[in-house]
Amino acid sequence: MEKVVTEGTASGVGFPAQYDVAAKTGTAQTGNALKNTDDWLIAFAPATDPTIAIAVVVPYQPTPDFGATVAGPIVKALVDAFFQAQAGRRREQLRRPCTNEKSFESRERRLGAIWSL
Repeated sequence: MEKVVTEGTASGVGFPAQYDVAAKTGTAQTGNALKNTDDWLIAFAPATDPTIAIAVVVPYQPTPDFGATVAGPIVKALVDAFFQAQAGRRREQLRRPCTNEKSFESRERRLGAIWSL
């Protein structure tokens, strides 16, 4: 699962190497007429001695989407927030999880605030 983050389907999510994240992405068919998919990503860190585990499922996504692109930014935001909180940083100092503001804002509206831990 570590290689999924370093060289596999979650390599584009942008997990910092120092977090030592292990993850698995997935996409499941929903069986509806639109052929939407449920996209997901599970992760834990540090991989060698986990202190956090996260599972995010985003249902009914357009078919071209998949787990790392849909659920990945959400998981990354939660992992970032966790480790930054562990380091004693205040909530106001947390970075936004992705650089594509339009994409992030759209997902934030659909999923609600993801900052409440």
